Amino acid sequence: MTQRQANSTRLVSSANEMAALVLDESPFFHVICLVLLMSTFVPQKQRTYKGMVYGLQVMAFLMAAIWVYTVHFGMVVFFVFFVLSAMAFVQTLYVLYHNKQTNLSPSFDKLYMELFEPLHTPLKQYKRLVQDPDVRLSSMSPGET
Repeated sequence: MTQRQANSTRLVSSANEMAALVLDESPFFHVICLVLLMSTFVPQKQRTYKGMVYGLQVMAFLMAAIWVYTVHFGMVVFFVFFVLSAMAFVQTLYVLYHNKQTNLSPSFDKLYMELFEPLHTPLKQYKRLVQDPDVRLSSMSPGET
């Protein structure tokens, strides 16, 4: 039995053994690190910035949990990575839910673009105003009150 096989059949008991296993499993470990690194380079100006960052973190933490479980670092470390991936998954769902597109009627959409967007009115606030049942869209002539 090789040293690598012997290490994979029992739990890691010392820091030296853990470092040796990390070096043995380095390709997968480096892929995990690259995915986390990619999550830091997502352009912040994109609308889906947070969703992409959290999505990449979910992928990296799940990969780390699988890697830790297969290398036998122990259930505590596996549990930590699993909880981190679950938290990032919940954050991803939250961001995706709040970034969903809502359809406005063309007249309300045009009204927002012409009058409210130049005043930097948040779209959420405008939607609350538009969804009020007492709001009516009417046109007025100049000088009319």
